Amino acid sequence: MTIPANIGELPNLTSLKLDHNSLSGTLPASFQDLQKLVLLQLQSNRLIGTIVNVTVHGKENNSSFISDCGVPSKFLEPVFCEACTMCCNTNEECHVRDLPVFQRYEWAWGYFFILLLGWLLLFGASSVLRRAEDVTEIEEVIRRTGTKSVYVIILGTNRIGWALAAAIVIVQHLLLFILLKASKLDFTDSSAWVYNWTCPVDVKKCDIDSTIGLVSWVLFYVTMLTRLLPDILSACRLAYLVPRVQTKKKNAFVSSLVLYSVSSLSVVVTIFFNYATARTDADLLLNAIAIYCVNELDEAFFKLLNQSNPEFVDRIKDTMNGQERNDQEAPSEDGAANVTITDQLTVTQEAPSEDGSGNVTEDSDLVDDADTEQHLTEPANEFTENYEEARIRAERALRMAEEMFPSGSNDETPQDRNPDHIHLEMYKLELRQMFKVQLDSAVQEMKNEMTLRNRHGNEAQTTTGDIEEGNVKKDV
Repeated sequence: MTIPANIGELPNLTSLKLDHNSLSGTLPASFQDLQKLVLLQLQSNRLIGTIVNVTVHGKENNSSFISDCGVPSKFLEPVFCEACTMCCNTNEECHVRDLPVFQRYEWAWGYFFILLLGWLLLFGASSVLRRAEDVTEIEEVIRRTGTKSVYVIILGTNRIGWALAAAIVIVQHLLLFILLKASKLDFTDSSAWVYNWTCPVDVKKCDIDSTIGLVSWVLFYVTMLTRLLPDILSACRLAYLVPRVQTKKKNAFVSSLVLYSVSSLSVVVTIFFNYATARTDADLLLNAIAIYCVNELDEAFFKLLNQSNPEFVDRIKDTMNGQERNDQEAPSEDGAANVTITDQLTVTQEAPSEDGSGNVTEDSDLVDDADTEQHLTEPANEFTENYEEARIRAERALRMAEEMFPSGSNDETPQDRNPDHIHLEMYKLELRQMFKVQLDSAVQEMKNEMTLRNRHGNEAQTTTGDIEEGNVKKDV
């Protein structure tokens, strides 16, 4: 059934309520002749095409001109009605077409750029008004930016770190842009706007259908501001401090701007996205979780990076204060032992001298405590005890062999000597060779042990093994 065209021949018609029927087709063009209409409701029908521009007075009343121009629609293309005051969808949910100016999507970008401009003005004023004696340490910028956020990587000099931080910043802005674009009221499928008006069949005026109370809104915004306000205040403080930084000023400016941009855009998205989609307390909770997750993305990624590759994060942190890791290795006298010089240990070494007895002496300044010194000398003492025990056993074996097979005179020829004497000399030679091999092996093990332990100690004690080795070789 279609709408009769002769209805347009009623010039004094003021109200026409045709909603919740099964009317099909299009609205007759004759309706343009109706000049006294104050109410025309056509929703919940099967009309298609474009609704002609009907003159309906009293459009300050949102229920004055209604049609099925909302989404989802019963048809592939919903009804197009530019003059309507309200559009309804196939779920009998309706919403006004014209929003207040301050609630429109276009103004969301205006609010964001106004906030961004305010931060830049604060930065500019701080740059102009700063005094020469006003100096801010980079550590303060790091603390304000957040030591657990990927934004702090921008303060370093690692290019890979910059790329990772830039990727996270771009992802955060894209997610916020998607949420903000979804909050645009355009009566298309791309909009996430939830209609919150109902138009019952038995009344002429539509009402707002929302179960969110004032307390829920207050709790929601208190929760979100608790998360976002500290970042905004830190970013504003950085706008004042960055011009006073002596080093890495560009890095500090970028990291501060990123922190403020994400936080301020999150505030704008929070307001507009909730106004567009939140109709129940559960909707508020879900929206809060979504925006909270977007804001936590920088800290979550930094935690992941720190857990998966802590050495990389440590290298980046070292570059923030302008300090590169500069581990050095200083060779010992025989080139076998190395000492790592770090900022926790300072080693000063003097050249060894030789006294009259042929023993080597060394003077060294230790910066470690007595426990470290004792820990380092334990292997040297153990080696000395083992050497003395082995030397005593070898001398005892030689004496027993000499007593069993006395040596002949030095002027005897090999032919005149007793075969036992030859076996004795071979035994002595073999015993000395075996002892030397074992000794050399023990010395090498001692060197390796001392090398590992001296990486956390003092180089002066690495020569203990060499001293003992010299005495051993002399005794042998």
